[in-house]
Amino acid sequence: VSVVMMTRNHQNYIRQAVESVINQEVNFPIEILIGEDFSTDNTRQECEKLQLEYPHLIRLIVATENVGITPNFLRLVSRARGKYIALLEGDDYWIHPQKLSLQVELMETHPEYSWCGGKTINRTFPCILKEYYTFEETLERYIIHTSTVLFKHNVLNVYPNFPNIVGWISFVYIYLSQYGNCGFLNEELSFYRKHTGGLYTGKNAIEHMLLSHLFTDVSRDYLNNDRKYLHHLLKRELWICSMETEIKIETYGMKVWFDNIQILYLEFPRLIKIIPLEFIAFSIKIFAQPLIFLYFYSRRKLALRSRLVSLVNYFKV
Repeated sequence: VSVVMMTRNHQNYIRQAVESVINQEVNFPIEILIGEDFSTDNTRQECEKLQLEYPHLIRLIVATENVGITPNFLRLVSRARGKYIALLEGDDYWIHPQKLSLQVELMETHPEYSWCGGKTINRTFPCILKEYYTFEETLERYIIHTSTVLFKHNVLNVYPNFPNIVGWISFVYIYLSQYGNCGFLNEELSFYRKHTGGLYTGKNAIEHMLLSHLFTDVSRDYLNNDRKYLHHLLKRELWICSMETEIKIETYGMKVWFDNIQILYLEFPRLIKIIPLEFIAFSIKIFAQPLIFLYFYSRRKLALRSRLVSLVNYFKV
């Protein structure tokens, strides 16, 4: 297995990521390819230290300028020598000591799978649990996190023209799913680290939706504007809308509601013609959010008051 690790400005995280790979319990050879993409902190120096500590395992590929996450991924894949390739970004890490062993066993016993993954801590799983996911399901959801992906090297033995955008990994998923289903392990395999320096977590809801638009539009071009696929892609866009506009009692207010209305306005011309019923149902939820918020807020307040009264009565006794 070749473990492909993309990293940039991960000086505080890269060691934990690398050591989570080194601590894997395997009975087959592995190699670690680290693509250090011209960091502005001390990530490169940390990678060089790790290479000196584990010269038999680590190959460090550096850059003289920032090449971008997709080219960084592809230059590592082109240098990989394993039958399988596993992905891990430098700010995440693996938590299951047999992650690679379990995934290789799954792939060897299911030759119809072209890739596989599993559960990730600190990330909500967006799909119904299944043994595998189809091409159409891959279009509709971000089914597994990057840090759990393992795929057949020979499926990606060309240098595809993936767009260099934040949602790059979703294009990889679509590409892989054209050659086989995605097997799924119902095991917690990795930890997704959320931090302000993350390519996605550092952006707000509106920016997330604009990235979603870009992904949909580029995917549609990649799939030759086939209308049967557009339906799935727009269902994915609506799913992202639902996540971005979810009510959080601690932070919800009129500004959040107005932001959600803005997202609704952005999505109207994109979704209303292709998935009208789903979009109308989503719109009703958005417009009803203040009432839903008041309901849950009142219930929480009543529960808090009840606990306070019980506490006062306890001390009176």
